[in-house]
Amino acid sequence: MARVKAPYFVSQRFVWALLSCLGIVLHTVTRDNLHAAISCMVNHDIQNLTSVNSDVDRGRNITYTCGGHVEHNAMTFLALLLISIVNVKTRDFDWDEETVRQLLSVYFYGLLLTQIPASWLALRYSARLMWASGMAIGSLCTLLTPVSARTHVHLLLAVRFILGLSGGLTFPCVTTMQGKWCTPNERTKLASIVFAGISLGSIFIFSTTGVLCEEGSYIYIFYLTGIFSFLWVFVWIFMTADTPVNHKWISDWERLYIDTNIGKVNLTKVHSVPWRKMLKAGPVWAIVVAHCCDSYVTYTIFNLVPLYTSENLGFQIMQASAGYF
Repeated sequence: MARVKAPYFVSQRFVWALLSCLGIVLHTVTRDNLHAAISCMVNHDIQNLTSVNSDVDRGRNITYTCGGHVEHNAMTFLALLLISIVNVKTRDFDWDEETVRQLLSVYFYGLLLTQIPASWLALRYSARLMWASGMAIGSLCTLLTPVSARTHVHLLLAVRFILGLSGGLTFPCVTTMQGKWCTPNERTKLASIVFAGISLGSIFIFSTTGVLCEEGSYIYIFYLTGIFSFLWVFVWIFMTADTPVNHKWISDWERLYIDTNIGKVNLTKVHSVPWRKMLKAGPVWAIVVAHCCDSYVTYTIFNLVPLYTSENLGFQIMQASAGYF
């Protein structure tokens, strides 16, 4: 049988890789937007001033008007949303260091809970729709971040936790679809395109935050990333399919090429996972340890460098963000 070939750059698998890359870019910016914006949200001068007032509850943000104050509750949620849209101030939260640490870390607790269940579900159901659902939830959480911050810090913690839960669907769904779309001889090339979105997303969010904070407001960071993520969801659902067999626009040549190289990929039968053998395998633990060490360093830098450069080194917000180019 003659070897089947199919174009690469004008193929649906290349379109899948580009859209997946863009999805990971947006996943990354929705994950890191608070880490990048936190330095222009927290007012340490107000924090120090309010720390001596025993009647101030650090768990709430208070708006002072005419010598009094207005406590935020459910009845003022719509008003707070309108204020968040038109208010362009920076450094208007008096969160202490412990609160900031909780806000920056709570996302990862949610992320940790959903990755393994998402891997199991993605093999049995539509990984494409699972990822789209997770991105839609993440987009909504991102859009609600400014008003949540102004309502109550506990509400913001809940929003960030839900964002982490939805973010945990990303990589299990991507890798599941990768096994159905990437042929062995193209797997490295396509995977490089897809996972380049991690670096591109980090570069984008940290390098643009300074401009948005200085020229406008931190709220635009959340609104822009949330809106673009919603738009991606619609494009993703319209342009992709779980398998080549189910794709509307794939050519017969490309479908035959993929089936020839990796076999029929529309089968729903899932074999049991050899957990015992995996847990006893040395190479598995080597990968786990290496990935944990790499992630520890990476996320420590992402979480702490923006605050450290602006608060400890005295850099302006734009100067601190410029280092990510």
